[in-house]
Amino acid sequence: MSFRVIMISFLSILTVASSSLHTVDLPHFYRTTFFQGEAKRNTSDGVSSLEFRYADGSTKESWNTYEVKTCLFNSHSPFDMRKLAENLECLDQKPLTKAYADGPIPGLYNGKLAFGGNFHMKEYDITFQQNILYGLYLQAYLPIKKLKIDCIDYVQSATTDVEHSLLAAFVENELDAILEENCIDPLKTPFCSTELSDPLVSIGWHGHCEVSGSSITALRGYLQAGVIIPTGSRRKINRVFSLPLGYNKHWGFNGRGNIHVTLWDKFVVGANLGATVFLKQSYAQRLTTAAEQNGWVLLEKGRASTDLGTIWDITTYAKTERVFGGLSMLIGYSYTQQEDTTLTVKNPHFLKTAKEQAEFLNVNEIANTNKLLKQWYQHVLHGYIQYDFSTYKDITILPTIRAEYHLPLLAKHTWHTDMWSGTTSLAITWDF
Repeated sequence: MSFRVIMISFLSILTVASSSLHTVDLPHFYRTTFFQGEAKRNTSDGVSSLEFRYADGSTKESWNTYEVKTCLFNSHSPFDMRKLAENLECLDQKPLTKAYADGPIPGLYNGKLAFGGNFHMKEYDITFQQNILYGLYLQAYLPIKKLKIDCIDYVQSATTDVEHSLLAAFVENELDAILEENCIDPLKTPFCSTELSDPLVSIGWHGHCEVSGSSITALRGYLQAGVIIPTGSRRKINRVFSLPLGYNKHWGFNGRGNIHVTLWDKFVVGANLGATVFLKQSYAQRLTTAAEQNGWVLLEKGRASTDLGTIWDITTYAKTERVFGGLSMLIGYSYTQQEDTTLTVKNPHFLKTAKEQAEFLNVNEIANTNKLLKQWYQHVLHGYIQYDFSTYKDITILPTIRAEYHLPLLAKHTWHTDMWSGTTSLAITWDF
């Protein structure tokens, strides 16, 4: 039995989640978004909640521009190997790259490759929430991630046996030397990294009130705003296939609101709305020099101011609440979207030669043809089952047994990584 199955089975039995903590998530394109937590019953002052969540997922697939599943690194289109060195500067100082540019590969009729691989991630999230006074609370969310990419391969679409053989020989025998000449590791070098991703520190307000005389028996909700602290490392520019562990060292601001309506004491409907905005950052990165490059295999290095696209998410859900003692079940739907990221090139030598030959060439326009900068979105189905021990009023430690599953339904430019998750946490009420 796999470690993933053992861990999920264990957490399904022993998972405990706080009855007063609002679970949060910071979305990324490489995995399914978690369920953004609903408002809780226990909004009492002086409640401390500490939560630990384990999540696990893996995939070999992504969703492309047309919402169709494809191999992992082909979500934005195949890479045209004919354009590998197009508009590259200082070719005379790179003999192997120049030999490629003057060789047969750029003249092929079809030089496109679809890159694939395996992706596996584990996530360990720690969330602490302290209720203060008058419904105000402080919350700290610390995600620790292990990301792994390996078994990198490719599929050709060459139309003739001759072109197929030429392209295969180039990738297997010459490409790694060209990458090394441009200070990049070999193409199939795996990527594996474990570290603290970007923490989120928030302040919020939550409330709960009972209603009588109608089918609506209770109303709950919360509002919170926080700062994303960029502790996660940036994407490695010397590795073809790698990922940032957070938001590439960008500071961010996250805001979220929730409304939660209880009907006839047993049924709940609710909704979340959230947004994350980022500050611009300027740093060295690999830049696209031709529109046919899909963003992964890039030789040109330069400096650019990066404006990460805003992330929006909306969640709706329905829940049966405490139908048998403390037993509850939830089904929810979420839509998450990140807008286009925009680059402003700061390197004066970027595309200098090409610009001399084409007076009206716009270097920022070329840099922003990098397809990895384009908008992504995902539609996700969420489900969980839990048992809430806060029905027992004579104890101060109030756990909830809970197991979750998050299934991507349809997406664009994201990876098809469905996630299992389980949580263990503790809520303690203090008198002060």
